[in-house]
Amino acid sequence: MEEVENLVEDEQLILQALFIAYSQDLKEVIDFLRKGDYLVYWDVTNERELGEYIVDEGVLGEIPEQLQYYIDYEAIGHDWCLNGVTIIPELDLAIEIL
Repeated sequence: MEEVENLVEDEQLILQALFIAYSQDLKEVIDFLRKGDYLVYWDVTNERELGEYIVDEGVLGEIPEQLQYYIDYEAIGHDWCLNGVTIIPELDLAIEIL
């Protein structure tokens, strides 16, 4: 399909992730890709990395430096997975359908 061939590399990765996490229907996935109702967490292959990404990117707000040693990154990543984030290690990303 020409539309898929015209996607840039990041969009192709997101398309693959949406096939895994959302639907196996190509038209439906392309429509969903265009809508943008998802979040991508790059360079994530496990729950700990997801937790680190969430904290480092400030998703939880600013955390004082002196408290960062007490953060259980794996538990944060695990909770986010329970709430709808799909980690796709072979694509080196996680995706959340909004």
